[in-house]
Amino acid sequence: MPNIGLPELAIILVIVLLLFGASRLPKLGKSMGQGIKGFKDGLNEATKDDDEGKQVDQAAQAAALPPAEPVQQAPVQQPVQPQPVQQAPVQAQPVQQAPAETGPAGPPPQPDQAAEQGWTPQPPSPPA
Repeated sequence: MPNIGLPELAIILVIVLLLFGASRLPKLGKSMGQGIKGFKDGLNEATKDDDEGKQVDQAAQAAALPPAEPVQQAPVQQPVQPQPVQQAPVQAQPVQQAPAETGPAGPPPQPDQAAEQGWTPQPPSPPA
């Protein structure tokens, strides 16, 4: 918005003079002044009422409340530090051997008999 200078103010005053006439201008000025003064007085009165109302409310609340007891603060606890987890050493357990496989007719034959019967021994399977 451009600044209002002296030429602009002169144009506005000429327009107001043409609209309201010379006889009404003093009455307009007086009524505008009274309106502004009343507005300022209303603002000042409202802030005074608010201040007094707050003081009265605070006094009433202080009278209605019992005397304040001192607040005891709990001792501040130190944060818990995580402890390292200690693991028990792993002990080796003996491996159990699987039972020997049996053939179709019972225990495996002796090596000299296995060749005669066509049976070849197989190494034991690893434990599961």
